Amino acid sequence: MFPELHIKRNGAKLYPIGSTCVQKFGRTDLNRQVTLYSDLFRLRAAILNNMRITLTSDYFSRAMIEYLNDEGAFTPDRWDADDGYAFMLDMFNKRKKDEITGPSQMRAWAR
Repeated sequence: MFPELHIKRNGAKLYPIGSTCVQKFGRTDLNRQVTLYSDLFRLRAAILNNMRITLTSDYFSRAMIEYLNDEGAFTPDRWDADDGYAFMLDMFNKRKKDEITGPSQMRAWAR
């Protein structure tokens, strides 16, 4: 789960690498990975503290929704042929969250 680097010269692997060190490498891919993991830890803490989780940028990002999809978090149901990924992304992208219908809010929360 932590970023790792492979040294081409000698084949060594650096693991784990902390977020402060990752920033010094200047690699966009590692910076994105650290941001994603930080967001996942923040979401996990909120869940463990029984906080109300909303599908907003307080807890989610497009990158996180994509990661969760890649990890199989969205299971098939009778409404979504794509396992719910498109639905979750659509709900996240809505600017006016108060216009999301009750059934759609429940579907998003259940996922």
